[in-house]
Order: sequence, then C-alpha cells, then structure tokens
Amino acid sequence: MHIIIHYSELMHPFMGKSISFTAISENIYEAFANAFNNVLHELIKQRKISYGRKEHYPGADTRVRIYACHTGTGKTTLAKQHPDKFVDFVSMPYKYILSSDFDENESESCKANFDNVLDPNFPANYLGAIKKKLEECDQVLLVPPDWRLLHLLREEDIPYLICYPENTEEAKEAYRKRFVDRGNTDDFLDVFIGRWDDFMDTLENDKYGKHIIMKADAFLLDAVRTKHPAPEDRVFMDFYK
Repeated sequence: MHIIIHYSELMHPFMGKSISFTAISENIYEAFANAFNNVLHELIKQRKISYGRKEHYPGADTRVRIYACHTGTGKTTLAKQHPDKFVDFVSMPYKYILSSDFDENESESCKANFDNVLDPNFPANYLGAIKKKLEECDQVLLVPPDWRLLHLLREEDIPYLICYPENTEEAKEAYRKRFVDRGNTDDFLDVFIGRWDDFMDTLENDKYGKHIIMKADAFLLDAVRTKHPAPEDRVFMDFYK
C-alpha cells in the first residue's frame, strides 16, 4: 500500500499568500499524518492489523468520559451551560508554546495561526493532563479529535466517543458560517473548510471510538436537551433537525 500526496494538496491553503517555512512544514506534517491515519484505518478495516482491547481490573471505571468533538460542534457552550457534567478541556495550552499574556477569551482568533510555536511535547503532555483531570473530576471531558491524541488513547485503551457533522455541502457551509461568526481567521478557514473532506474521512474511518454524526444545524447542546440514549457505533442522531 502506497501513500500518495499531491503537491497541490500541500500548497492549496497558501496560494497567493506570504507564508513562512514553519507554516509549510506544519501543513506537510498534517497532510502526511492524515494520509498515514487513513492507511492505518484501511489496514484495520482489512483486518491486517487490529487494536486489542485489554481486560479491565475489577471495579475499573470503563465509562466513556472523553468526547472528541469536531471544531464548531459547540464544546464551549455545552460545558458552560452544564458545568456539572462537561468540561471543555482545551488543547491550545498544550499544543502550542503560548506567550504569558495569552488571553483565553480571544482564543478563537488564535486557532490555526501559523505563527503559533508548536510544543514538541504534544500530544503526550495533553494526554497526561487529560488522565490527571479524569482522576480529579467526574465530568465528561470535551476534547478536539486530533488524530495524534486519538492514537495515544487507543494505545492506552482509553475509551472515547467522537462527535462530528455529516459530510454534506450543507454542513460544510453551516460550519463555515459558524467559524466566521465566532471570529476565526482566514487561515483557520483554509484548514478546516479547505480540508473539510480530509477531516471527515479521518473521523468516519475511526473504528475504535463510538460515533455521533450530527445534522448540519445541530449543536452538542441539542443532545443534552433531547436526553438521547447511550450511542451505539455509528449512530446517526435523527433528532438533530
């Protein structure tokens, strides 16, 4: 099996822009990472490799307490309205080396900023913080579905659930509008709208976590209001209308 990545795929987000070597390097890294992840899932699908499930010791907490939710699904709003049940466990302080004057209230405008310096300890440092938080609280942690984090969770046999929108043009446009309305930058749109299909394919191909696939106009808060049952693999939540 070969991994083929076209030059146009790597450079498309930067066409007509003044860019740095760091920006190009990160995009190349992400492209190779997504391609590798898709190959990995294809091998799992063909049963050439598998993720084994470990036996849990008696009394172990086997609840799914990590929801890996695609950007724009409403993690922050859900956590603010139901702080007793959910924590928006943001990744930026672990993914990037942030300045001391970083304002969390302006974090939306900082996301996918190619001037951010990547922390070489990510995602191991983020996973460590997640495990510590799970021990300290009883809430569900809302995290981004970064493929590197999900890989580590699988390696340690930590269960997670993934939430993402249906892969339609309607959903893509709805999320583009959400990103603009909440103040995300053009660079952010280049990544999450420009490579929409790549993100959706990676999430759809995840064979480990359980899935909630959301309607175009749905938010995570809708799930709480509807009091949905425990989701099964690849459940399409029809009440998201």
